[in-house]
Amino acid sequence: MSPTIKPRFVHLGINPQGVLAVPVPNINATIEEYLNNVVLDWFRYSSQTYVLWTNLDLLEINEGIKSQLGVQGVYLLTVEFSHGGCQGWMPAQFWQWFNKPRVQ
Repeated sequence: MSPTIKPRFVHLGINPQGVLAVPVPNINATIEEYLNNVVLDWFRYSSQTYVLWTNLDLLEINEGIKSQLGVQGVYLLTVEFSHGGCQGWMPAQFWQWFNKPRVQ
């Protein structure tokens, strides 16, 4: 973990259309188990799209996901963003999660 990185929001997109090493029956469960162990908080808003609250380096996130059994060949995109750099139409549950107080 990178202790010098302040927690911030990271958008994580996963496309399992890459070449999966081993078929993963529930790829989301595999990824979410990993996220539960390494990021501070996360919200999944579509089938393979997440917003993370994390102090991990983007490369650490990508390498960590790709190290999970069977997930090596998926396509990943991680992008940092901030409250001020975010706009959209999302369900109320997302905005409640996104706007809750967080320690920086």
